[in-house]
Amino acid sequence: MALLSVSVSACAGKGDFGRKAYSVLDDEIIPAASKVTGQIRKKTVSWYPLTHDERQMRNISWSLITPYGKPVFLEKTIGRIEDAGLVSNTIAWNSPERYLARIKREKFSNGNARVGFIRKHIRDDQWQFDRFKPLVRRVFQADAKRLAALERMRDKGPSEYDNALGRVKENRRVVSKTLHALDLRLRGYDKALRQTQLQFPEADINRAGAMLVELKSQRDRFAARHRRDLGAI
Repeated sequence: MALLSVSVSACAGKGDFGRKAYSVLDDEIIPAASKVTGQIRKKTVSWYPLTHDERQMRNISWSLITPYGKPVFLEKTIGRIEDAGLVSNTIAWNSPERYLARIKREKFSNGNARVGFIRKHIRDDQWQFDRFKPLVRRVFQADAKRLAALERMRDKGPSEYDNALGRVKENRRVVSKTLHALDLRLRGYDKALRQTQLQFPEADINRAGAMLVELKSQRDRFAARHRRDLGAI
């Protein structure tokens, strides 16, 4: 797997905001291996093809889960392998401590330059989250129709049941992981801004702080609105 990831990753270009673009390993091999592993572990797995909204939701989810900054060797691929459940998750990818460590590796001429760097990350996350929210609503609405159709099928077999229910559970896991990762990212930005103010008292963090408060408020409201959906299955 590691050797394959080196060769495939080397062929991949850059995606949005400098993140890695599509690759066969990350977007085809790992998800398929994850499904096989889930079946071995007796989990409900869906082999239904992703709808357009489901695929878009996953793409944006990964953008909000992938850490900012300069990644270490194969970090993003390892993250995808962990996210797929192929190995135990041992790394808190979006922990505030990891974000602070990344910030420290950057070279800034002054405190305001550092604040601008953090503010860009907050702005990018806001843009991604604004795209994520309507997709989640449409996916959850489609899931409700899927479950209703499954309930009406008198001759449904184990295949239809597993595929439908497995996809609904999978969609909700994606949303839950994304909201958790975003919460950790926001804590990292907050800690980075406060430490910047300590190191560079002349730095103006007010604008970045206001953006951070607004994004956190939106994230919390969205999580509360969909708490029932996320906990239903």
